[in-house]
Amino acid sequence: SVPRPRVTWQLQDPATEARRPLPDKSRTESAQTVLVLPRLAVADSGLYSCTATNVLGSIVASVRVVVKERAELPRRIIRLTAAAPAGLGATLDCAPPHGAAAPLAVAVWSHESGELPQ
Repeated sequence: SVPRPRVTWQLQDPATEARRPLPDKSRTESAQTVLVLPRLAVADSGLYSCTATNVLGSIVASVRVVVKERAELPRRIIRLTAAAPAGLGATLDCAPPHGAAAPLAVAVWSHESGELPQ
């Protein structure tokens, strides 16, 4: 728009609802001021607001950003042995620890021969 607006970004403090300016995280690219959030952490979650101001007035747009903990699987797989009488069924459970990598983790069973019984 004309005249070109001054664009600022703020992060709202959830405790006080005050907006904290983020001058070191914004930059201008292709005539637009963008907010850059490298290496997100859970602490970066919150309500971000962009304010564009010129002699004609101001306008504010907000977006809520939610950063979740990075999912990690256990570092090692424990080999277990299950015994069952021939002719009977067995139920084997394979699940990551509660909350680890859920819901992104997928368990895949394999057999030393490469084939799983049907």
